[in-house]
Amino acid sequence: MTAVDNSVDMLHHVPDAASKVCCDIERLELGRTFDVALLASNLINVADDRLRLAQLAACRRHLSARGALLFQRFEPDWLRAVQPGPFPSIGEVAITIERAVHRGSNVDMSIRYAMGEAEWKQHFTARLLDDADIQLAFLEAGFGAVAWIDTRWGAARASS
Repeated sequence: MTAVDNSVDMLHHVPDAASKVCCDIERLELGRTFDVALLASNLINVADDRLRLAQLAACRRHLSARGALLFQRFEPDWLRAVQPGPFPSIGEVAITIERAVHRGSNVDMSIRYAMGEAEWKQHFTARLLDDADIQLAFLEAGFGAVAWIDTRWGAARASS
């Protein structure tokens, strides 16, 4: 397994058995391909359309001829309605949406994560992407049809 993140701090949490690469996804050039790639953390919802295409293109060039990309997105109805307030915890991590400002198809968000005395925040802008938006982005990046696993997770194979 190869883990890619642009944060050295995040890569410290990856098990030692995995290869670790500190790089922005859109700039990634590993010189090898994989049967499966995972694009998690709702990165597909990046507000910059060019950056989304560059990230998907990087995923595509790192997949084998019929490789598959599994990806996670913000569920569109949830993103349309999200408001500040508590969010369901993940294990011991308490999550609070501190800011959610809706601007057309973009949502500026600030999320606070807390575990015991430790606390960290994440600030980002997410683009609302319906199924048709996702499909178009994948086709532009050289993928075939998206198959939905549920409303948040999907998969697409590299097109030949």
